[in-house]
Amino acid sequence: MRIIPQTSMATSEPIATATLTGGVQVPTVQMPEKSITAFAVAEVITNADDGQLTLCTATDEHLADYRASTVGQTIAAAQKLREKADQIEALADEYADKIILPALIQKFRIHLEELDAASVFAELPDVAAEFGAFVESHADGSYTFAVPAGQKPSARLAVILTLLRWQGAREQ
Repeated sequence: MRIIPQTSMATSEPIATATLTGGVQVPTVQMPEKSITAFAVAEVITNADDGQLTLCTATDEHLADYRASTVGQTIAAAQKLREKADQIEALADEYADKIILPALIQKFRIHLEELDAASVFAELPDVAAEFGAFVESHADGSYTFAVPAGQKPSARLAVILTLLRWQGAREQ
């Protein structure tokens, strides 16, 4: 088991905080602005000139490169789109890791502990593969979350939010 201090999970750098009016501490970890665009269209249309079906693609969002394409060109466009989708997912994970999770941890006074799920559930590998988190609420209103080591920030955010909602519903 590893206890996670309040740091950025991606960089392990301590999270700087700034005090706002009312004494609320908010994380000030920044990340650079970044934009990733992914677009493609593929369609089979009937050619008005000869009545034959034609495969057409475009990868420009304004359709400036819309043209008849080969199967290979269309598959290549799809592969580039998958690469862009991976970059978009990585950007979302970075944002969750550096911005959202630290703020959530601070707001709800969450203590995170990482577990090696494969070791904890050695006899139950299917459970280890699906383990998201355990939560314990404390009398002082804080929480301890046990999460799998190496969990993607977006998955960690989703399970923490789900369990916080569940805890709130249970306590009402």
